[in-house]
Amino acid sequence: MKYNNVSAAQCGTLYYQPSKKQFMDMRFTITVSLQGPGEKKTTYGRFCIGDDKNIAMEIFSRLSGKPENDSGFALIMEFFEEVMGLPVPCGRLYCALGELKENIAFISKEIFRIANLENKDIAPLS
Repeated sequence: MKYNNVSAAQCGTLYYQPSKKQFMDMRFTITVSLQGPGEKKTTYGRFCIGDDKNIAMEIFSRLSGKPENDSGFALIMEFFEEVMGLPVPCGRLYCALGELKENIAFISKEIFRIANLENKDIAPLS
């Protein structure tokens, strides 16, 4: 990790300055989880939807679901921006089973379109 060459006396504190490569290590993912009443959330699926923020936000904005959970059991889709390997939450939807099915079909279609028709790289999940 690089730190800039400014002394603490010059700016009051040292701050982290990521390199250009580290900024490029950004990707967007959508996870699929379930949670019962009083239970811990269990994540059982994850989609990598590329490194283009506009496309990723457009995909997540077109998914079906509610922003609030109105029942004890929940199927949850969460949108994350991963910066240098750390997930930063950007959005969450609570879905019914039918909505989850439609969302997964839509995400799969969009990943296919991005990777094959627009010839962009979709990095595999590690």
